[in-house]
Amino acid sequence: MRNRTVADVMHPEVLTVTPTTTFKDIVDLAVDAGVSAVPVVDKHGGLLGVVSEADLLHKMEHLDETKARPRLFALPRTRRHWRKTSGAPRRS
Repeated sequence: MRNRTVADVMHPEVLTVTPTTTFKDIVDLAVDAGVSAVPVVDKHGGLLGVVSEADLLHKMEHLDETKARPRLFALPRTRRHWRKTSGAPRRS
């Protein structure tokens, strides 16, 4: 690993999205290309940021805070603890 460079793991074709690209389109693009993140660019191609798979999962997890849903990255034991301490009903 010491002698590896970014070129060894980067995707040779840069795939980009815009701020108006939908979550579904980003997921489809990333899955089809086999990448876990895509740069977000403005209309001139300037870099605005990067959206990663983790960003999408995190956002989906918190879209509606009013619904009790398990955290995507938590282990089942941790989820049970959160539910117990919050007073939420047990799930089978």
